[in-house]
Amino acid sequence: MAAAPHLRIRVRRQVSRFLLQCGWYGGAMIRGLVIGVILWSDAAAHADLWELLNPQLTATREQQAVARRQLEELGRMEMGVASERIGAQYHMAPTPPAVPPFVQVDLGRVCRFDTVVVVPAVSQFGGQGTSAYAFPAAFRVDASDDANFDTFTPLGLITETGLESRRSLPIVVRCAGTQARYLRVTIVQLAQVADRWTFALGEIMVLDGNYNVAVDASVRMRKAPRIPRRWHSDYLVDGRTTLGPPIVEELPEFDGAYATDDASGDRWMKLDLGQACSIREVRLHPIHARQGNSLPGYSFPQRFRVELRESEAGQPLAVFDSLSTEFSNPGNNPVVCRFEDVTARYVDIVCVEPSVEDPRRFGLSEVQVYSAGRNVAIDGSARLSGPPTERGPQMLIDQFTSYGRVLELPAWIDRWDRYRHASRTLEQAAAAQRKQMETAEARAVWLGGTGLLLVGLATGGASLIRRRREAAEKRRFRMRLARDLHDEIGSNLAAIARLGEVVTLESSDSQAQEDWQAVRQLALECTDSMRDTLWLLGGSRYDGGTLYERLQTTARRMLPHIALTWEASASLPPVAHDSELSRDLYLIFKEMMANVTRHARATEVTVRLQAGRETPVAGDRGGDGWLTIQVCDNGVGMEAGQSSGMGLGNIRQRTRRLNGHFSLHSVPGEGTHLSLQVPVRTS
Repeated sequence: MAAAPHLRIRVRRQVSRFLLQCGWYGGAMIRGLVIGVILWSDAAAHADLWELLNPQLTATREQQAVARRQLEELGRMEMGVASERIGAQYHMAPTPPAVPPFVQVDLGRVCRFDTVVVVPAVSQFGGQGTSAYAFPAAFRVDASDDANFDTFTPLGLITETGLESRRSLPIVVRCAGTQARYLRVTIVQLAQVADRWTFALGEIMVLDGNYNVAVDASVRMRKAPRIPRRWHSDYLVDGRTTLGPPIVEELPEFDGAYATDDASGDRWMKLDLGQACSIREVRLHPIHARQGNSLPGYSFPQRFRVELRESEAGQPLAVFDSLSTEFSNPGNNPVVCRFEDVTARYVDIVCVEPSVEDPRRFGLSEVQVYSAGRNVAIDGSARLSGPPTERGPQMLIDQFTSYGRVLELPAWIDRWDRYRHASRTLEQAAAAQRKQMETAEARAVWLGGTGLLLVGLATGGASLIRRRREAAEKRRFRMRLARDLHDEIGSNLAAIARLGEVVTLESSDSQAQEDWQAVRQLALECTDSMRDTLWLLGGSRYDGGTLYERLQTTARRMLPHIALTWEASASLPPVAHDSELSRDLYLIFKEMMANVTRHARATEVTVRLQAGRETPVAGDRGGDGWLTIQVCDNGVGMEAGQSSGMGLGNIRQRTRRLNGHFSLHSVPGEGTHLSLQVPVRTS
């Protein structure tokens, strides 16, 4: 018994060590969870970690960075709606037409061209960056010399227009070296507006170098409603778009130059090209007033004419005349005057009727005169009617409009094409990034779960190793204790028993013999108890047989004067003698025998040991099988209030620890029946 305090100290140390290890593993799990939450909630701050989880994010983010740089270099592009003319719209129908509708442009003669531009329509006048209205979901562009398109050359098939619809961006179709008279845009898939099927286009441009050969061409479009100054098929080729003027935004000092009445009351602007040229086109850029409210087309005349002369005193030739009809405000779009080549040196723009907004003068921001695909006006000089002002006439040929430096059409369309491709790349990369982030987050969850699982496995493994070490330490302690008991107390008890036997034989005093005989008997009983203790400790040197053999030996020793009937099944489950189950069963059985010895006053006792696989008590859970131990005696029995002693309480406590069931049935004068059922693994 002297070793018991040392055992308690060892147990306390092992428990303290276990709690410290549990605390360390628990802290590691909490730290891992905190890190996981931080990674999950702040992807931007831990971008590199997300890229480690999904390397595709690196390439996607590089694409986004390149696209953003391109957009920054291109600058602001959208100018918004500046003209009343929107474009052309197909009539709205409840169902799509059986035959795909089309828009056909007649260029008047076979032309060479290398680019076709389809511009969406924006119905909100005065809007900026507004989404397109009824832009077709898919369309095809073809060219032919035959008006019926019996034979044709396919130029492009556009099937994804979501970005162009949302941003009102032009679609550029490259077709270098194409020669044809007719261009057809066939609508493969219409747009759906208010549960009706329709489509709308803002402008169709056909570029041959610096010329848009589609300006003022003949347009064929069936079922196109005509709303004056808003919707008309001719508006598809009037040069007025939501794209604004062909410029790079770069604000000059003044937004334009103005002509006032001369001595005769006329208002005019004159350009001297320096030498006679074969002129094909004149472009007039309106003023987009920047002061106060933004006013596109400010001071552009309602009626005017353009005249060409070979000499200053020569007879003028009117190449453009809007005297018969009122010319609607072009907004910030250039007005293109196209005609067959005319040789001239002087260009006159004469205001016949000024604008309503500015009736005393008319103004332009830039005048371009094209000969052989080149703007020859930049080499000449300009004059304005009226007294001179700080806004000199050279502003008309300085290559600046109200909002920026003028670009040639190919460079301008190329900028729009690059802007559109960069915007599309950015949008697609953003969509790809969202999917890749979902993949990265899923991998983070998987890794986090795996990490927690590994931590749990590590914790469980450490706990298992720790329990095995503790069990081994307990076994070593029990072996030392058993060895000490055997070597010290066992030898002493054997000596006492031998001494009692010798003194009994040698003494002549009967009372002394009885006393020494009692001492010898007590020593033998202590030896038996010590052997039981050694068996419980699991010492291999002190093996007392299997559990069931030990139970039978204990019963015969504790009931020496009682008729014992022992009934045991042939196939009882094996129980390791050094297990907790073996020790608890032995102590419970010994307490049962002690109750019979102390209280029963029985003459007959029956012990039954049975094994089975059925669960004897509903709701109980345990191993693969059940072991039942029954002890029945023919003693005096007990009253109901007598079944709560300390011995029975210990039996019930040990039974609960074994996840078993204990029952007691007793009738006064008819004996007592004890039953113990515990789960035992059979495999």
